[in-house]
Amino acid sequence: MAMATNTIAVNPLSVDPPQGNYDEQQSTSTSGATEDDEVNDDTCVFITWYSRQLAKLPVAIGMIIGVLALTGICSAVAFLFYNIPDFGNPTKGFRARGTDLSARIVSHRNLLQVNPGPNQLSSGIYVGNMSDDRMAFRDATNDWFGRKRRNVDTVQEGGTSGIQFCQESDIFEGVVFGLVGGGKDMFTRQSLISTCTVYETHIEKFIYAQCCFYKDNDECANSRSLGNYVALMNNRSSCLDIRESDVTRVQHLLTDCAPHYLDKSLHKCKYDGECPPSVPAECTAYNHAVYLMFHYLVTSDFSTNAKMGNYDLSMTIVALPVRWWVSVDLYKTVFQNKHLSDGKTAVVALGFDLKFSLFAEFLLSDTLYIGLGAGLVVLIIWVYTGSLFITFITVLGMLMSLLIAYFAFLVLFSLPFFPFVNVASAVLIIGIGADDTFVYYDIWCQTKNAHPLAHTKTILKKTLQHASLTMLVTSLTTSSALYSSIVSSITAVRCFGVYSGTAIIVNFILTVTWLPAAVVIYSRFQDWTSTSNCRCPSSVKKLVSVHTMLSDAWRGFFEHYLPIIVIKLRYVWIVVFASLGVGAFCVVFISPRLQLPNRAEFQVFRDTDLFELYDNEYKPKFDFNVERKNPLYLALVFGVRDEDNGDHWDPDNNGMLNLEPNFNMSHPDVQIWLQDLCQSLKNQSFYNPNEGSLCAMMDMIKLVLSFPCIDATTPCCGQTSFPYPSQLFETCLTTAAECDTPSCLDGYVSPGPLFSRDGSIKALYMRDSSSIENSMNFNYIDTFWTEANSWFDERLESKPVGLTGGWLVAGSDDGTQLYFFNLQKSLATGAPLSMGLSLLFAAVMLILTTWNILISLYAMLSIAGTFSVTVGTLVLLGWRLNIFESAILSLAVGLSVDFTIHYGVAYRLAPSKLRLERTLHSLRSVGSAITVAALSTFAAGAMMMPSTVITYVQLGTFLMLVMTISWVYATFFFLSVCRVIGPQGNFAQIPIHRLFCRKTPIVQQAAVNSQSHELHENENSKPFMANGGITGNPSSGIDEGSQTNMT
Repeated sequence: MAMATNTIAVNPLSVDPPQGNYDEQQSTSTSGATEDDEVNDDTCVFITWYSRQLAKLPVAIGMIIGVLALTGICSAVAFLFYNIPDFGNPTKGFRARGTDLSARIVSHRNLLQVNPGPNQLSSGIYVGNMSDDRMAFRDATNDWFGRKRRNVDTVQEGGTSGIQFCQESDIFEGVVFGLVGGGKDMFTRQSLISTCTVYETHIEKFIYAQCCFYKDNDECANSRSLGNYVALMNNRSSCLDIRESDVTRVQHLLTDCAPHYLDKSLHKCKYDGECPPSVPAECTAYNHAVYLMFHYLVTSDFSTNAKMGNYDLSMTIVALPVRWWVSVDLYKTVFQNKHLSDGKTAVVALGFDLKFSLFAEFLLSDTLYIGLGAGLVVLIIWVYTGSLFITFITVLGMLMSLLIAYFAFLVLFSLPFFPFVNVASAVLIIGIGADDTFVYYDIWCQTKNAHPLAHTKTILKKTLQHASLTMLVTSLTTSSALYSSIVSSITAVRCFGVYSGTAIIVNFILTVTWLPAAVVIYSRFQDWTSTSNCRCPSSVKKLVSVHTMLSDAWRGFFEHYLPIIVIKLRYVWIVVFASLGVGAFCVVFISPRLQLPNRAEFQVFRDTDLFELYDNEYKPKFDFNVERKNPLYLALVFGVRDEDNGDHWDPDNNGMLNLEPNFNMSHPDVQIWLQDLCQSLKNQSFYNPNEGSLCAMMDMIKLVLSFPCIDATTPCCGQTSFPYPSQLFETCLTTAAECDTPSCLDGYVSPGPLFSRDGSIKALYMRDSSSIENSMNFNYIDTFWTEANSWFDERLESKPVGLTGGWLVAGSDDGTQLYFFNLQKSLATGAPLSMGLSLLFAAVMLILTTWNILISLYAMLSIAGTFSVTVGTLVLLGWRLNIFESAILSLAVGLSVDFTIHYGVAYRLAPSKLRLERTLHSLRSVGSAITVAALSTFAAGAMMMPSTVITYVQLGTFLMLVMTISWVYATFFFLSVCRVIGPQGNFAQIPIHRLFCRKTPIVQQAAVNSQSHELHENENSKPFMANGGITGNPSSGIDEGSQTNMT
């Protein structure tokens, strides 16, 4: 197959190959070009010199060996002297850094955590043995510092039925059951028994074989389920034995107790030890079974419905009595790749906290799909080029691109963090590497077929003149789109942009060094085999025949049919795709628009995964996951600088805590200002009057200092005059913070003044709950943050001297806010900026490539249409502007450019100056190559769709879309516009290229190609199909009459 593909012009099977010295053949070429003429030809000096050197066989072999050696050295250094990336925590690096808000968040985090640095602060001062009066004063202010903590003891639950549960504190591994086909009949006898059957048949056997929580009789504890609670409360030995009357009795009990659950009375009964007298005893029986059922096992709306006698329930949780460290084995043995059901109920989601534990394993196993995609691309390359050697060289070049880029990332750029999203770069390199190979090898074969007797350096030079230009532009535009991600505040996105962009640049360098050297060696091998007496086996001849037949059919499509479709319907294509682009623009920017993420749960698996279904759909429906009121806290910090001085490229480096100099909160003016600040806070809409402890410090100080002195050896009593003298105020604050155990210096920080190790006051930390509930809605949190921040900035304008610093921060107890809000803001500003920079750079590169204003303008219209339709389609598919999506959307600009640039450069380099001939030349010269490139990248993306990891699925979806839409827009819209209003001759041409080349390459290239066409008209009339492209005269295969009909 390889021989047939690349020696059609001189077929060794049927035609005697030319004899004699190759240089002599070149000098007698019908083009009339001699070796001396080649030096003074219309090419840049460097390409001429480079082609002459690389055409020498020893130099080509040396180039191959040198690149291999360089790759080996780089790989050895990167893998031997640097740590292998750890993908165990996929969320690492997915937080915004470098923003004003992130500086406050990081400083607040450094303030609260144990900080062993020189600026460690604490709420306590260790002074050794304390006197009684100091101990009394410290105890009186203990609540102010918040150092007393309450431990809730859990007890083993049981009943006379023999059903026993593990402690409530051990409830964390939950399985969600639902009805097969949907419905709200989960709280019926049949459904409860079905749930128990599925549990005992598929799950319980494994639990008994593993480590679990045990009953008093050393048997595994029962699962917490509605069925088991019904059995417990009716003295049944098993949930399989419950009766209809048992279920009805429990339902009526839940109706009676629902009002007490809704008004938090049952919560007080269980946790506060103060049960209101209005609560019936049966509502707290069986160790608060009713509360636990409402809180853990049924959905949040069930308590409201049960109050009205409505027992509709669509899902329920079964809590397993297993220890956390067996959960991975439990998942793999019982749940992975299995559908657990008995036909009535089924497991619909898993509440195991295992996503991140399993992520690294699935990330590795899903590389199988990347391998399958790569294998399919390899097959396409082999069929297209007909050369196993070129295919092997291409694949090796892709691998070397990734390895050298990895070396550059770690060693040259010294970047400390390699996120898991960088793995997706392999798919990009597979697609882009195949594209470059198709274009280069196609142009090589066309040039060689057009000049069969030319010297190797002449063919190499002409190939590089065209191929290197288009490949350079496509590589630069794609890499610039990735490098533009550096403006992002998100560490993982920046690292992905740097690594992927570097890999693409390295791939281009290898394409113009490694690949040409390999093609030269392979060409010399072909020349040797064509002059030898080797005969092919009959099986090879049959393969050659089949390949030739398919090649002729492929060539016929691009030579005859596709030009007719594009040219004849050009006005239709312009109207259709222009309208489609405008509509997609409206989808992206008007309605429904590209939305910001609305949930903080970090998704790592595809939407249908049981873990993701729980986090995204079922988790918010249970009270124990989402409390009815979860307000954001509000914190004011003085004396600490709000700065993120860590390495923003390293998510583990949060820097150190830096203090403001000359902090003094003891001055009377500061005391008055803090009191006024508290009064102003109480008038704000975000103030929570039910808490009010943010400013309780001043009230506590006044109260404690006003206590009568008993046997006073301290001035911190009997003080009624406010503000207090500076010395008295500081002395009493210090006394209140003193403790007699070194543990108070463990870095624990609570609201109030903060002390250094020498006992001096260095900062003030004030914190309280706000009236704003935690939410993932960007506009809701943005309104709150803008109002609160504006209020505090206004108050700071009157801040007295001594109270240095001062900044406000907010957040949630679960840690999602304001990290998530900061992420949303960064995505909202960084992603559009990155995409805008990508479009700008693409426009600049188009002008520098074609030197024609009109071609660049039409190309930008095509690219804009491709981008709009691609992003619009993703919006309709439900995509949001999340972290990885933002990196992909920036890449959309780079990948949308490739095919249009190939057509644009071919249009500009066409021999003819007429619009029709230029359009035909563009389509026929590179149409075949870019079509196969689109197919190969599409195939690589399609092979990733079965992946479990959502990143691979999203990348596969994106690649399929952008390849399809980019090819359609470039082929039908861009070429149609060029046919209708494309430049003719040198119209709108910028002659600035004279500064770089000896002669005007494009103009003289047209003249030389035209002369060559006339001299070789008979010879080039033979079809050549090395890879599906047409060679020789760009108008061959369609006569004058056909061209006239196309107009």
